Amino acid sequence: MQINLLTLHVHASTGGQPKGCTCQRALCGGAEQGPGTQTAGCTAHGAITTQSHRAFDCPALPADTDLSRLWLVVTKWTADGPVPLRTHQFDRALLADLRGNSTLWDVAEGESAEDAARTWQAHVDAMRADAARRQAAEIAAAQERARHRQLAVAALRDSGDRAARRALTHPAAL
Repeated sequence: MQINLLTLHVHASTGGQPKGCTCQRALCGGAEQGPGTQTAGCTAHGAITTQSHRAFDCPALPADTDLSRLWLVVTKWTADGPVPLRTHQFDRALLADLRGNSTLWDVAEGESAEDAARTWQAHVDAMRADAARRQAAEIAAAQERARHRQLAVAALRDSGDRAARRALTHPAAL
């Protein structure tokens, strides 16, 4: 059985899953979310209080699971976002130290440290590109709403209707 070790296993605070959840299930019963999973448009996990753990921390993870392709990527935060500093072979003791020291870290898969760092960087770059696309779409939508508002105000000004003049006295309500 192939296990995606980069996913997050999400559990509702009640221990089950929210109504309408269509996510893949992990061995522990949690909903698998993250890279390489098909969420099929599931929005059931939105605002509910959840409990989660990473797949490599899953209590139901078989003891003989091969973790040799996992690498810990230690990062630092810059004005441009996270930047990798070092890459270490996955080690639970090192992971406990990183967590205990509040170090910024992530996990990536790869054949070597360099391969894992490239994979991690590609994932971060893809997230940045997606965020830029979403921001551009939001800006375009806001500009379109402003254009429609300006057209509505112009139409009201051109109208001789008393209600239109009254509406123009409170343009923020438009």
